[in-house]
Amino acid sequence: MPSLNPALTCVPSPLTRALPAIDARGFFRLLIGLALLALLMLFADSVFAALPQVAPNNNQNLQNGDVIGFAKDYTDQTINYGSLIIGAILLLLGGGGLVTKLYFYSTGRGGMGDVLAFGALAVLVAAVGIYFLTQADAVF
Repeated sequence: MPSLNPALTCVPSPLTRALPAIDARGFFRLLIGLALLALLMLFADSVFAALPQVAPNNNQNLQNGDVIGFAKDYTDQTINYGSLIIGAILLLLGGGGLVTKLYFYSTGRGGMGDVLAFGALAVLVAAVGIYFLTQADAVF
């Protein structure tokens, strides 16, 4: 199907420019390495020590037949893990974008105002996002 705006087809996207530079074999090796790293991290005791623990009354709830309490405890844990993951994603997106803006500044494709504006916005979004995640976690 032809494009409605031919001017847009002349400018290749950054993804289109980056894909030919990525070797498929190297990309799959990277993915396999990351999968192995994630698998090893699952078995590390220090990783388990930093995560929220299973609610101590969960086994008692199940033994007493309190299925609602059992489901509530696991829902609470799921929300705890979800808020940790979303908070980490917010921080990684802000940090990665800031590094990208600094790279553009160092290559002359952006100014320091762009870096500072993005940094302030990234800090604001991460702070507000983590605040809301904390409040949502406190509800449960």
